[in-house]
Amino acid sequence: MKNSFTFLFVVLIFPLLVGCNGTATENNSVRDAEAIANPENTPSDEEIVTAQPITTDFPETATLMELVQGDIMCYATLVDEAGTEYNVGATFEICDQEAELLNQKVRLVYSVENVNDCESNEPCGKTREENLITDATIL
Repeated sequence: MKNSFTFLFVVLIFPLLVGCNGTATENNSVRDAEAIANPENTPSDEEIVTAQPITTDFPETATLMELVQGDIMCYATLVDEAGTEYNVGATFEICDQEAELLNQKVRLVYSVENVNDCESNEPCGKTREENLITDATIL
């Protein structure tokens, strides 16, 4: 009986889950297809790992050396107290404060934000998560 189910899945159901390019579509991952084929191997709710927030090794305090307005975010160049240079994304509001923040030692706040994930600066409906500077306070 199990072999019949696997055969039916491979022949009838799996082709519906596979996109035109021969890989599983975004909405139907290979893991989901395997769970349908082998329900006894499906992880329980306790076993499913939730997405972890994006972590960063960017400094909490640094000197803001440069701000560049980009298509999808502001780009900041920071130098920490040890002299290490960092290139970090920031919100457009940070770029708007360039006159006050440039060459200043600042305390930085980061948060995960959605940014446009398109080939051009035109909206395409796709986004990705980036850890961006969302606030900077002069020390």
